Amino acid sequence: MKKTKEHSEGYGTIIRAIRQIGFGVVAGGCICAVLLLLFAFLFLKMKQVPVVALSPVSIGISALGAFIAGLVAGKLSRQRGLLYGSIAGLVLFLLFLISNLSSGTPLSWVAFARMGVMVLAGAIGGLLAVNKKRKRK
Repeated sequence: MKKTKEHSEGYGTIIRAIRQIGFGVVAGGCICAVLLLLFAFLFLKMKQVPVVALSPVSIGISALGAFIAGLVAGKLSRQRGLLYGSIAGLVLFLLFLISNLSSGTPLSWVAFARMGVMVLAGAIGGLLAVNKKRKRK
């Protein structure tokens, strides 16, 4: 069976989109890892950390990582920033969810709140990346 030009272009577009979203997820994951290590070190130095503060800090770091993931995915794609950013935020959330479930943490409403925040932050990052004006040389 002979491949048509339209078929191969559609396949290339999907691969390109997966690559752009993947780079965004890796960038967002790296930001999350660095920030989590930084806050873990700070909490260790404080010696007394209010337990109530842990969840908001964790969700904030997740949101920032998803925002960066959406920003990178949108910057690389230069189109469909809202969609690619949302997907990048969702994939990053799924990685967090798998990590939490594998450590034995039960699923709670905080996970669904984190999902909403991360998808929204990724979408905003992608939207801002696509709509940012380019500098002319």
